[in-house]
Amino acid sequence: MGEVITYKNEGTGGVFSQIRLASGERILLSMAQTGFRVTRLFLGIIPTQTLWEIPQGQILGKLTDHSMPDKHPLDVAIQMLKNCENIADVRRALESL
Repeated sequence: MGEVITYKNEGTGGVFSQIRLASGERILLSMAQTGFRVTRLFLGIIPTQTLWEIPQGQILGKLTDHSMPDKHPLDVAIQMLKNCENIADVRRALESL
């Protein structure tokens, strides 16, 4: 199981989280006015590859927990991706959305 390394959900002050996967690989989940992005990180700090990106208008359709509709999309994504073993699992999980 992965571990949430950083978490910030302060609206205009920043909405992002960094997850260390079970394999040791790290990903950054970030939300901005333009949309939501999942990025692979090198050494836990350097973004190297965008794994998934959706525009702002599609976020609620893709990242909604229907059992808890008030749950923030960042929290939905964290819940889904922190259980991934590695980047390949992350890609499969994101492709299923």
